[in-house]
Amino acid sequence: MVIVVYFMEVIFLINPRSGRGKGLKWLNHIKDFCFHQGWKVFFWVSESAEHLKTLAVRAKEHSAQWIVVVGGDGTFHQVAKVLLGTSKGLSILPCGSGNGIAQHFAIPSHPIKALQRLTTLRKRLIDVAFVNDVPFFGFMGCGFDAWIAHQFAYQNTRGLYGYLKQILKHYFRFEPPTFTLQMQKCHLELQPFLFVVMNVCLLGNGFYLAPDACAEDGLLEGVALQKPPWWKTLPTLWYCFTKQTYKSAYVQHWRAKRFVLQFPHDRVAVHLDGEPYWMKAPLKVVCQPKQLTLWLG
Repeated sequence: MVIVVYFMEVIFLINPRSGRGKGLKWLNHIKDFCFHQGWKVFFWVSESAEHLKTLAVRAKEHSAQWIVVVGGDGTFHQVAKVLLGTSKGLSILPCGSGNGIAQHFAIPSHPIKALQRLTTLRKRLIDVAFVNDVPFFGFMGCGFDAWIAHQFAYQNTRGLYGYLKQILKHYFRFEPPTFTLQMQKCHLELQPFLFVVMNVCLLGNGFYLAPDACAEDGLLEGVALQKPPWWKTLPTLWYCFTKQTYKSAYVQHWRAKRFVLQFPHDRVAVHLDGEPYWMKAPLKVVCQPKQLTLWLG
């Protein structure tokens, strides 16, 4: 379904912290472009994580039917949580540290190219996954990636450098949790370095853990990455960055509509679309088809 966007009301929700302030740097480009398109535009800039949620609620109640998130995966996560179940169209201008959701949908990272894509939109209903009734839209993790997400949330350094800083700091000292993975009639005891449930094909920054994942097929992909010996680290990363993880002996994949993760302890550190959470075990992950409306170029 093609959406006519001329003279349409649109709200741009901007997270100024995303990608080391990249969102605010885009602001003049966005204003100039919208002026030439004849859109009626509202620019709302968040001041904190809580303020972002408040702005998302305001957008939900506003007459504008089109919301554009200017931020990363975490910003998209917080706004989409609020708009879930409404008829409003949601678009992304990626300017975060990872941008995995935007990259999955082939949205350009360059501001001008991304804006140009907004002139011709198509409505797409995508699947939404829930873990213990909390939604996520791209990916959910409970291994090393979750630990890094928690550390990243409380540091001032943003962007890819911020992630690399935490990865190098904790890579050799992190002890992955043991859990039981249940799906259909299968039970597996696992202790992977990284465990992610994917609705999209990558975590961001070109790190493709599930190259064949689709956000519109009603299925999720569970991915377990074992920590390779040091001499196998570069080849394993090569597989991840070249969409060849299915060839790696250190990566396992499972496809299902539902996963249950049983842990020996009550509280589990997880991340949903890069946003850190503490959740009560077990983790019950289920896919609900076609729950969120995206407007994509």
